Amino acid sequence: MTRGDGRAILAVPQASFRGVSTKADPTGGKRFTRGLVPLCAMVFMAGCATPQAKIESLATHLLDDSVYQRVQTTFDAATFLKPRDGSADSEMVQLAPLIVQQTGTNEAQLPDHHRFGAVIGTASRRDVDAALPTVYYFLSGATIAGLEYRQLNFTWWYPPTSTETQDPQPKPHGLRITLDHDGFPMVGEVLNATASKQRETRRLIFISESLEREAQDAFGDPPSGRRHSIEQEMDRSPGVIVAGVFEDGPIPMGPFVYLSAKPHVVTALLCRCSPSQVDRFVETAYYDLRPLETLGSWGFDAFRSAGWEVASASPHSLESMLRWPRAQPAKPR
Repeated sequence: MTRGDGRAILAVPQASFRGVSTKADPTGGKRFTRGLVPLCAMVFMAGCATPQAKIESLATHLLDDSVYQRVQTTFDAATFLKPRDGSADSEMVQLAPLIVQQTGTNEAQLPDHHRFGAVIGTASRRDVDAALPTVYYFLSGATIAGLEYRQLNFTWWYPPTSTETQDPQPKPHGLRITLDHDGFPMVGEVLNATASKQRETRRLIFISESLEREAQDAFGDPPSGRRHSIEQEMDRSPGVIVAGVFEDGPIPMGPFVYLSAKPHVVTALLCRCSPSQVDRFVETAYYDLRPLETLGSWGFDAFRSAGWEVASASPHSLESMLRWPRAQPAKPR
């Protein structure tokens, strides 16, 4: 890749390795939950009168470890999806995510039920047309230390599964990118509609390398139990975890978003300038960008019902979730 060459950055990444990688868990995280049961059993069999709080703390710690481990996951095979030129203005296309979705090792391409698409139907009965890959977007803002920051919200829908009999409506997945004052991605917040089913109700955040460096200079080491200096102390923001740090790109551009095959969990968020974490790409496709408002109020209501506020003025605002070194992080040039 030639740094500064947008076309080279947008090219399909070639497979490469980052040290020792962890293969994705085909059970979608069940391997961890199975391992937690015998671990807790060992604690009690040892005769330790462990309080419930300590058990919950242990479970949280192991869940955090699973998040950190999957950031390093290398997919055996994946489909690569990028925004179609002309489907939105040039800035939106440049800042939209490049989506890397894991496929089965023996799959020639992604099955339809694992493809996101255009939302169709009426408000009372929505469905997803997987033949029309679509990512919806809207703009919002965040106030941090009295200064306003632009945010780009990207959301995509998968077809409802046959097991979702109680609420068969498609549910949103997505990403909120907060830009610094130079237009570079600074924070990526993950929206995962299936998080509660995976016992992962926390908010996952990825931050830029320059922002973490500013936090290190301002605060020193991470708080106890945390891995990044930008994070709040556990008791101040227990439902938030910074899963990883992404490199600062040479120009403002959207990140790679890695999605597991099932249940479409975001495993990593990386700069386009970073090495690929895929052994083999089986398919390359384009998706269209559409304003979320084209779905009417239903789109925003679905967004809120998934636990992701549309406005920044809330108890879960970005300002309160992290330790901010100062209003505007410096970015090396």
